[in-house]
Amino acid sequence: MIVTKQNHRYITTAIATVSNTSEYEIAWGADTEENLVITYPENVDVSAVEAEVANAKATIDLTELRKQRDKLIAETDWWVLPDRTPSDEQLAYRQALRDITETYTSLDDVVWPTPPS
Repeated sequence: MIVTKQNHRYITTAIATVSNTSEYEIAWGADTEENLVITYPENVDVSAVEAEVANAKATIDLTELRKQRDKLIAETDWWVLPDRTPSDEQLAYRQALRDITETYTSLDDVVWPTPPS
């Protein structure tokens, strides 16, 4: 199976899920066009892998979105320390960050709220 560098993580996760194999046990190589070539276990149904790729992509994209969101929230944690009184704008920004996964599902389409000045 030839896999591009952009989608290899989704396909690796899908193969591991379908075959009950650790992602670390899946063999990788490269062809002359710099595509990744994957060797998957014999018991893997390729059509099942293809069906699982969309699910894996959604899961991985949402995880990456949450990591970035958590980083942005952590950068503003000092606003809500016990010895400070955050402004309404600061609280609204932090709430908008917490709510971001209700509207967006990946870093590709997210529109981040503007931090207060």
